[in-house]
Amino acid sequence: MSTKDAILSTAMLLYAEKGYEGMTMKEIATRIGVTPPAVYAYFESKEDLFLQICKGFLHEHFQVAFTHTEAAQHLTAKQQLEQMLRGIFEFQINQPISIKVFFRLLLFPPEIVAKDTLHELLDLEDREIEVFSAIFDKGIKDGEIRDGNYRMYAYSLLCLMDGLFWQMQRLDEVQFWQRFDLVWEQFWKGIEKGAS
Repeated sequence: MSTKDAILSTAMLLYAEKGYEGMTMKEIATRIGVTPPAVYAYFESKEDLFLQICKGFLHEHFQVAFTHTEAAQHLTAKQQLEQMLRGIFEFQINQPISIKVFFRLLLFPPEIVAKDTLHELLDLEDREIEVFSAIFDKGIKDGEIRDGNYRMYAYSLLCLMDGLFWQMQRLDEVQFWQRFDLVWEQFWKGIEKGAS
């Protein structure tokens, strides 16, 4: 692992454990065995380092969704969406430190970078909406999904994902997937062509 990657990884762990105030450049340097100036050689400030952590995590999150979408273009809209959602939540379940970071970021964004952090989160949301919209649009055109505004379907799916994310914080993995199956089927029944 490069020094820069070690800094990012250690900073993410510290933020997950102690929050923004506890994520000091000095402690990061100590944990990876370098001097604080070595950390500043890669990141001009703590704020810069924190924003790089956020961008990296959010980019990784989007790549999971995008990769699943790219690999599943031959599937039906329902299969594409379900496969993508499962992939996103499997990623989140298997990345507990990243999810702690995301959780803290949503609930307690550091004030000094709150605007930049919100911008990054909204950018991720916009990119997800574009991916979802394309799938819903194709599903409508293929006669799989009832006529409607595909962007509104995409926003509804985003809200469903937000709800499932919070469920994931309270349930064990088995309970979570049971809840996922139940909610996903209800969501699909609400938009499926021919459903009443």
